[in-house]
Amino acid sequence: MFIQLHNFGNDIQIRYGKVRNRIYNSDDHLHQYFELIMVLDGEIEITVEGKTVTAKNGDIAIIPAFRIHSFHTPEIVSQLVCVFPAFFLNESFSSSLLNTPRESHIFRPSAPLWDYLVASGFSEMGGYYPLDRERDINHINCFSATLHMIMAEYYSKVPVSDKQGYDETLSKILQYMSTHYTEDLSLESVGAALGYSPKYVSNRLSAIKGIGFRQLLNCMRVERAKQLLISTSGSNYEISIASGFNSECSLHRAFKEFVGCTPAQYRGKSGAKPSK
Repeated sequence: MFIQLHNFGNDIQIRYGKVRNRIYNSDDHLHQYFELIMVLDGEIEITVEGKTVTAKNGDIAIIPAFRIHSFHTPEIVSQLVCVFPAFFLNESFSSSLLNTPRESHIFRPSAPLWDYLVASGFSEMGGYYPLDRERDINHINCFSATLHMIMAEYYSKVPVSDKQGYDETLSKILQYMSTHYTEDLSLESVGAALGYSPKYVSNRLSAIKGIGFRQLLNCMRVERAKQLLISTSGSNYEISIASGFNSECSLHRAFKEFVGCTPAQYRGKSGAKPSK
């Protein structure tokens, strides 16, 4: 499992990814932002917290914040993947509503809604948009209105599940860790910062199956190291310190565990300039 650090934070941003006629796979991962998938052609298997469902041409999938999920396409697919913070929805949808589990993460939108998403150009979006509240207010309002139409249909069509709801405490812990992962964190320091006991922090993190506090922390650090290996020419030692590891050896071990190769091998595969 890996943490998508670029999909954490309180910035006003939208990330669009247009997948055209290709295989689209992703291992288990976790992020703070909501994710919307609009399947334009083909089908995609979406696994959320261990449950796999298939979204087909004409379906929309909604994945709430902090859900472990992965993707697999048996054949080529065309789709829009849109990731966004809850900022765009909080004014009209409460946190409890947004994070209450539903019977399915997939729904079939009405013909008028689907036609609007295509005619308005929403389905053709692509790129990354950091937004300014004043400069981009029209785009923010337009995007928010579109999301409200989508989410309103989703909530009206898909019933509530009887499974346990959203864990707000877990969200706070993950948010804190994703902001301070380069520091010398421990269960004790995280608990002290948030007003929880170390045992309580550990119990809440146990909701993320198969990964403990130290693994989660190293996962965040590895994601940061991957970004630095691609975008800078820093040495492994420099990158290890900048990512929160206390030594180059720690970086190397974590990379082997989470990525399956060494930092140098990862940098080579990415085509980035090697460190001097």
